[in-house]
Parts: sequence; C-alpha cells; structure tokens
Amino acid sequence: LKRLEFSVGDRVLVKYGGGKTSYPGMISSVTYSNDEVIESYVVDYDDGDYERAVDVDLIRSLSMSSPRRDDISTSTFKEGDRVEGNYRGRGNPG
Repeated sequence: LKRLEFSVGDRVLVKYGGGKTSYPGMISSVTYSNDEVIESYVVDYDDGDYERAVDVDLIRSLSMSSPRRDDISTSTFKEGDRVEGNYRGRGNPG
C-alpha cells in the first residue's frame, strides 16, 4: 500500500489532534525520517493555530490537484441545488 504525500503549500482539511472534527489549513512543513521517508506534517490552520507531527491518515486535500482529494467533482453540484453541510460537526440542511 503506497503512502500518499502532500507538499508544502497544499491546502488541506485535518482532523485536529486526531479527533473527529476537521479544520482547514495548509501544509507548512514536512518531517522526514533518517531514510528520507515522510513521517509527518506540520499544519498551519486557518484560525491561526498550528499542529506538529500530523499523520497523513488525518489529512484530506482541499486542492484540486492533490491525490487525496475526495472523489467529488466540482461539477456535482449546480446553483440552486439543496445540500447538507457539516458545520461544527453537525449536519445542517441548506
């Protein structure tokens, strides 16, 4: 199983502290092991907080070009469609 990688500057959605709630941010640094394999990432969150040693399994991409992008096409929705969002961990129809 290949471990997917992110790059500095990638826009991401991260499960803060390994919890259930995800927050938007940006990869600010990559931590490598002695054999130059990516161990973890440093994430700068949009709210000004940051987190070190974030495992790749807690990260999803917000960037269209990243391999971890969810399989939802931007053309899936059109203006006027009713959707349900996940605001602060709660589903909200809108």
